[in-house]
Amino acid sequence: LRAVDPGFDERNVLTADIGIPEAKYPTPERRNQFFDRVRQRVGELPGVEVAAWIDSVPLQGGSTQYVLPQGWPAVQDSELPTVAVRVPSPGYFRAARIPLVAGRDFTDADAYTAPGVLILSERTAQRFWPGENPLGKRVTMKMISDEPFEVVGIVGEVKMGSLDAGVSDSETAIYVPAAQLAFGGSTLFVRTAVAPQSIAPAVVAAIRAVDAEQPVLNIQTME
Repeated sequence: LRAVDPGFDERNVLTADIGIPEAKYPTPERRNQFFDRVRQRVGELPGVEVAAWIDSVPLQGGSTQYVLPQGWPAVQDSELPTVAVRVPSPGYFRAARIPLVAGRDFTDADAYTAPGVLILSERTAQRFWPGENPLGKRVTMKMISDEPFEVVGIVGEVKMGSLDAGVSDSETAIYVPAAQLAFGGSTLFVRTAVAPQSIAPAVVAAIRAVDAEQPVLNIQTME
């Protein structure tokens, strides 16, 4: 298992869980504003290379959903393909060192009110449209929206569930921009140029500078 390539670089990464209260941040705009301000403040700290968010980091569980790729026949949900769905901010793939294979990364322009976009893992793209260019095609995620999301990028494969997992539905992935779903809970994912633990107090202080009452949980290294 130590020799397995997980698809990301776990070294020099600090993670921390944050869940903001709905009563205090009742709208998508306010939730996104909080996470954007934290990402900016943490990203400016000495020793930080990239700060980003994702709803569930690899190997720690997360959502698996039925999806309908463009061109596939409409069938019952139980017959649709299932994939892991993850919700990162801009900068996550750089922070995790997950290679961008084709297309583009998410940007701040992929906002809550912008057209829905997504990024696929390589194996997901091959499975949905073998031998075709997936960029520009669309996927409907029925648990999220009836409106299809456009494929704008392809990234490398990541072990989602466990290091010893083989090729399965749950190991392929779709990524949706965090701002377009505006969840109230995410994991801060910080790539550092120094020992990750050494900047933990500064990271917490940066979060408290945005909201002095905000708890920060499960502060630990990705390793």
